[in-house]
Amino acid sequence: MHVNQWVMVAGLSSLLFACGNDEPAPTGIALIAAPQASVATIGEGHLSVAEVRDYLLTRPVAEGQAVTADVLNERIEEMVTSEVLFQEALRLKLDQQPEIRRNLRLLLAQRLLAEKVDEPVLSREIPDEELKAYFEQHRGDYARPEQLRLADIFIALDKGASQTEKAQKLQRAKDILGQAIAKKGERFGFSTLVRDHSDKHPAYAFGDTGFFGLEGKPTGIDSALTKAAFSLQRNGELFPEVVTTPLGYHVIMRVGRRGAIEVKYTDLINDLDQRIRREELDSRRRAYVDQIREQADIEIKTERVTQLVYELQGIVGDNRSPGANHSNNANTPPALVPKE
Repeated sequence: MHVNQWVMVAGLSSLLFACGNDEPAPTGIALIAAPQASVATIGEGHLSVAEVRDYLLTRPVAEGQAVTADVLNERIEEMVTSEVLFQEALRLKLDQQPEIRRNLRLLLAQRLLAEKVDEPVLSREIPDEELKAYFEQHRGDYARPEQLRLADIFIALDKGASQTEKAQKLQRAKDILGQAIAKKGERFGFSTLVRDHSDKHPAYAFGDTGFFGLEGKPTGIDSALTKAAFSLQRNGELFPEVVTTPLGYHVIMRVGRRGAIEVKYTDLINDLDQRIRREELDSRRRAYVDQIREQADIEIKTERVTQLVYELQGIVGDNRSPGANHSNNANTPPALVPKE
């Protein structure tokens, strides 16, 4: 190795690793700001000790191997080569290419949000009181009451139906209940009746209420239906009467049950911590973005946007300009007029 290179590497080594027991090494910010901490100059650019330190974290030596002068010089040469190529790319204005600018915007935006929002949220200690309060507020997300599931033959009742229509629909539901009782014990007997007679309920899937609790949640089951359902003692049992709700008539069979689930606060501390941070991150990111947008001078040129729509639709020439008036399309924005 050339003598000057040895001198440079030896001096750099002392800067990088001069960390005694009593005096900590300088911070990266201080090193970047100090001219004497520059390792090399390449044109108008330079490599700081802080950058070399950071690079060694991404290109470490083999486990158990010391950072020798040869290894350090090799890493510096890699960084010099990268800087030379970077400066040449700038000279050729490659940084102005749309793809590069898009990726740079994304990278810097992510870094900005990470430093201004994410790091403060992720690094803060959430006190036990806050965790407990969140748990109480969201207890229903973790605990679950006993739930039932029904197969439901639903006969819809039109809004404003007359008494005659109601009587006819009710009689139809009673006839279907009679068929269901007659088919009791038949495999697929009730499901066949669902297929042949049931209407689609607006709150749940065709013929299937899904699981719900005594209060009808989460589906929103009517109280009359939940009361009837929770009177059934076993799966496969039919309710012996037609159930009337504001939307119509129901012939129901219990097809599933899930027991209640109780959870303890102490079992959920990690999950609660993560949920609080996720919600806080989402909220603070939106607030920070809104704040930055409010401070920015933003102008969207609608005329140019309209012209761009034209271009993207392939509507160019043919005497079609954004300001042209097109017969038969007088009320349609020019950019949205279909090509003839």
